[in-house]
Amino acid sequence: MANEKQYSEFARKVLKGMQIAYEKMLHEEALRGESIVVADDEGNIKHVPAKILLEKGTHLEQS
Repeated sequence: MANEKQYSEFARKVLKGMQIAYEKMLHEEALRGESIVVADDEGNIKHVPAKILLEKGTHLEQS
């Protein structure tokens, strides 16, 4: 049980770090006027301006 709790805490920290890194990358790309490559629900690849993602707040969605 202790191992599961440690793993859960570690996983939470890793996911939080990834979220912070993604936010930073998204802001930097928006400042440069660049696009982010994303996939829709059907797996189709799209290029979306980072500024649009920031405006819509879709980057904040979490599962």
